[in-house]
Amino acid sequence: MIHDSARCLALTAMLLIVLTAACQREDVGSLRSQFIEHQDTYQRLLTMFEEDSRLVRIAPDFTRLVDDRSWPRDDVGISLARWQEYRALFRAAGIPAGVERQDQKVFFYVSGAGLSVSGSTRGFVHAKNPSSKVNPNGEGIVYVPIRGDWYLFEWTF
Repeated sequence: MIHDSARCLALTAMLLIVLTAACQREDVGSLRSQFIEHQDTYQRLLTMFEEDSRLVRIAPDFTRLVDDRSWPRDDVGISLARWQEYRALFRAAGIPAGVERQDQKVFFYVSGAGLSVSGSTRGFVHAKNPSSKVNPNGEGIVYVPIRGDWYLFEWTF
């Protein structure tokens, strides 16, 4: 019982440290400004992505479908004109790595650093009340509210 309480307390402390650091970093302020400046574009991308329900992920140079994650493939899941519209909106809104659907959330990838085994990714997410999860090693995801169902996120792995 004491061991579980100590683990919970340590995890809570780590989460508070990560949240505090995330909120104090200059990048968070610039990300928030980026979101405010391009909010209509993010909303348009969200609407398009919800309409294109076959897509799990779309980036400027590839797509993933619900039933086919291979690449390259002939069927990209949308028309070339639609993909060009996504690309133009990605450029306009500063979303170089595209959009992805995961568990009732839509992630907009702004930046990433590191390798496949260690690093971090930042951006925006549209979700209903996401909860931050950080393990004792500092790996996990932190959400910072912007407005409504929009959040900044930082995923550290």
